[in-house]
Amino acid sequence: MSAAGIFNIGCTKPIHQDLDAMQGLKPNLKNHLQFGYIYNVDSPQVDLDTDIPIKHLEQYTWLPSKVVAILSGVSYSEIDSKLVLTSRISKLNANRIKLASLDSANIKFGTFAYDGTKKKWYTSLKNGNLGGISGKVAKSNIIHQQNGKDSHYELVLELTPLKKITEKKVQFFKYATTTSDSQILWDGLASGCHSYKKKGISNKRDHFNEIIESAVLL
Repeated sequence: MSAAGIFNIGCTKPIHQDLDAMQGLKPNLKNHLQFGYIYNVDSPQVDLDTDIPIKHLEQYTWLPSKVVAILSGVSYSEIDSKLVLTSRISKLNANRIKLASLDSANIKFGTFAYDGTKKKWYTSLKNGNLGGISGKVAKSNIIHQQNGKDSHYELVLELTPLKKITEKKVQFFKYATTTSDSQILWDGLASGCHSYKKKGISNKRDHFNEIIESAVLL
């Protein structure tokens, strides 16, 4: 079966997530605000450090200790295969990006949401490939935000697929809500959308979700 053959034809509704950056920086898991991270960015044009420490209790081992950026927003449109990541980054990384001309990047990211019915956190959106999502950088803007004592650097990164998928390399996102799980192909095909959608929540969670669900998060 071809790589594209495992995906059903059809478009996923555009995804937009507003994420709380302060919840990401200092997670209070009794506060059910959605949050997320960019764990790693690999690019031939720039080296970025994982230099933002995340302050959380030791028992929450599924949370990272350091990240490249704290997400404040994620948008994805499958129709034009455009992924937009808005995040807070360090001044050092902001200056490195300003001096570089980003052309391509491989990114690992993830967002988290709370299921009030099951009283559990779960992974809402993330790169499906273990190695991350590779894409062409259509835009990269650095904005210095200042509001009183709050001063931070914001990165707006817009990515599109580097090329069409092959049978050897299928790239996809994993997207979940409280009622369904989906895999969304990251392929750049202009002729239509190719999403594989699972009906309802599967009992076979990935290992990362199992770790989250085993924590006491009331």
